[in-house]
Amino acid sequence: MKTIKFKGLRLDGKGWVYGDFINSLEYGAMIMLTAHCGGNSFDEAPSDYQDSVQVIPESVGQFTGLQDKNGVDIYEGDNIRVCDNKNGLLTVVFVNEYVGGWVLIHESTKNKLSLGARKSNTIEVIGNINEK
Repeated sequence: MKTIKFKGLRLDGKGWVYGDFINSLEYGAMIMLTAHCGGNSFDEAPSDYQDSVQVIPESVGQFTGLQDKNGVDIYEGDNIRVCDNKNGLLTVVFVNEYVGGWVLIHESTKNKLSLGARKSNTIEVIGNINEK
């Protein structure tokens, strides 16, 4: 089964949180903490969002289903170094061209490389576009 999860930077400045994404009309972008996710349905989310954390909406990134050479989960917005490529920094982006998919976009040339076609032992997460 495909794992669908998200990460986002907390509004209170206390780092990243991981879990299910919720876009609440009352509270805005939130992540329901992984440890408290009871299922795959919004109907199972606590009505008072007690197990959820408000996040910066622009920082929310979806899990790609892949890990880097160190076993680190790769998320949308992550900065990647390709070990067999000295062309600089690449960023993970979902592109909805044709059938859609995760790609790596080169920081200066804007060239696109398929993330799925890369061997996981040749890529490394080195940060995220939302980190200063």
